Amino acid sequence: MRFFCFRLFFLWVLPGLALSAGLEPFLWQELEKTALIDQKIEKQKKSGRPLFYNYYGQAGSFGLPSARKAESGAMQIGCAWLSPFRFFSFSFQYFDPLEIALNYVAFSQWSQSRKLCEERIERQLNLKLAVLEENRFQQAPALALGLVGLMGKKKFRSSYLVATKTFYKQNFELSLGLSSGRMKGLFGSFSYLLVQKEQTALNLVLEFDPSHFTLQKELFKQVSGKKGVRGSLELKLFEILRISGSLWDKKWQALAGLTYNLGESKGFLAKTKDPPLYSKRTNLEPIGPNRPLTLFADELDLALKEQGFQLFSLKKYGQKLVLKIANPCYRSEEEVFERLVYLLAANVPASFEKLILKVESEGLLSHEYHLPLESLNRYRSGQSSFYELGLLAAKRDFQKLKNPIEGEEYFQKRKKVWQVSAYPRLNNYFAGSSKKLQTDLGAALLFDGYLFDQLYYETLLSYIFLASSTAMGKSFGSLPRVRSDLPLYFPAGSLHLEEAFLQKNFSFGRGWFARAGGGFFEAAYGGVSGELMFYPVWSSLALGLDGALLWKRKYSGLGFQGVRAFNNQKEPFLGKQVFLSAYYNLKALALDFKLTLGRFLAKDRGFRIEMGRTFASGVTLAFWYTGTACLGKRFSDRGFSLSLPLDLFLAKSSKTRLNYSLASFLKDAGVRSAGGRPLYPILYYERN
Repeated sequence: MRFFCFRLFFLWVLPGLALSAGLEPFLWQELEKTALIDQKIEKQKKSGRPLFYNYYGQAGSFGLPSARKAESGAMQIGCAWLSPFRFFSFSFQYFDPLEIALNYVAFSQWSQSRKLCEERIERQLNLKLAVLEENRFQQAPALALGLVGLMGKKKFRSSYLVATKTFYKQNFELSLGLSSGRMKGLFGSFSYLLVQKEQTALNLVLEFDPSHFTLQKELFKQVSGKKGVRGSLELKLFEILRISGSLWDKKWQALAGLTYNLGESKGFLAKTKDPPLYSKRTNLEPIGPNRPLTLFADELDLALKEQGFQLFSLKKYGQKLVLKIANPCYRSEEEVFERLVYLLAANVPASFEKLILKVESEGLLSHEYHLPLESLNRYRSGQSSFYELGLLAAKRDFQKLKNPIEGEEYFQKRKKVWQVSAYPRLNNYFAGSSKKLQTDLGAALLFDGYLFDQLYYETLLSYIFLASSTAMGKSFGSLPRVRSDLPLYFPAGSLHLEEAFLQKNFSFGRGWFARAGGGFFEAAYGGVSGELMFYPVWSSLALGLDGALLWKRKYSGLGFQGVRAFNNQKEPFLGKQVFLSAYYNLKALALDFKLTLGRFLAKDRGFRIEMGRTFASGVTLAFWYTGTACLGKRFSDRGFSLSLPLDLFLAKSSKTRLNYSLASFLKDAGVRSAGGRPLYPILYYERN
């Protein structure tokens, strides 16, 4: 009751008295001032302070972390020169509170001794979890927990708790933390924003850093602590480029990096070359003498082609019209359905009871839509919404018609016999005694198409311009060299027929699919393979069984060879791999899981688990771990993969993806050969 009285007095009585006393102009001025302050606060919220990263790839200042974080999906790559070390970092804001960073640390002075080379490379994983976000109204600081050097040799390992508070009026930021490990004790940073414009920001930073890099007996054996104060200037340009310079222990240090929110990006170019939604004249003339089905099919084929689709067949089953189409352009199933509805609503007359759209992708009938013509007419006349039509015609599993012979075919088009595409060829792996990152760079030509409208073929030619090394990876005594000799396949100046295989895909209906293929599946292996999969449309779970018989290819030419055993002698080789796989899509978090159990190529048995997140832009970042055993010995491997939609860099839509993966080391354990085009990615990307 008391609260109600106070509210009544301040909201109604006091303003009424002010108005009666002639204070109306004063009140309006105060309201305008309040509105301007609110606008300024909102502008600060949107712009905020520029975010910088340290040389480990974590959000913070030059050498220390802070509790601040980037937006979900933000990516950064950086390089730092801290004599005598070079730090290369790649980090991703995987979830809103979780930041993941990968480091490659190299010692800048190399020795010819194999032992010293092995000691002078470090690869590590860093994590930071935002526990509490900064609340500028309640004056609460941001709080974060972090780990550095979680994997690898752990020479830089440390854990920390850090709090960060931004003082917006005074234009500075203060971080204070406590750490254990290499960075032991209290640490802190003071950051003052000297300049902040639309495309430029300049930051002055003072850090109290309890850690330092030192050498003992000229070996990278120990990283000890040395407390000190570091001063640095941080410059950010165009919201993307970061450049920092620092003075530490009378030595200059530098850091440069690129930052971009790749996960939430809508593309670097507007999709100006995509056709707009179908808006041409409506043609609803009934099927009859003036508009026979053959003419209607030709009109529909032309309209679908203008929208970026392909019409393969049109058949009539009584009062049902069945269309088989393909979507070679658009990544989003929602966009595909929207474009189809706009087009069909303007062209299909009310001469049938139902319209069935079968969507094909790479020879697989992925799913289908059932559009009742009555519902389409209601949508056309404005009596129902697009959302209602979407519920009635939601995608469902492909089903074979009961009497396919009774259908009358009025249109048929064969798939393309061949098409060609070119792209750069890049191989990265850690191999050799130095454990340095090796790179093979070249160009590739891909020829693919369909033979007899049924058999898919793929031929990949590549030429390697540059190869870092032909040093082989690590081999274990009980395993044959099935993958560690990969660098021998890609010497500089070599031309390869990497792939040349045939594949037949099958759609049995009700969520069952299969494939069979044979030929050269990759540069190192050729043979025969098969796969059976159960993946219903409305299920988040898919199960697959696949296997292959493989022969090892020669390092050049088209022949086959044996494999090198642990005694370095070649032995006859027939590779057998069999896997049972389970896939699960956790849609609430946009996470995909894959668990694989079975026999790998080097006769080791075990598992491989993968976890990947697909962001709104279509970018997928995944991590994997493999654990196997053979002859009583256990092996493990780990790595990550990044998949980018090509249309992020194009002015038109495209389903093509750029895939990159990197393992912790080039090993023979947990290896599986390619066996053609796997089924799950085809179905997953077509349905989502």
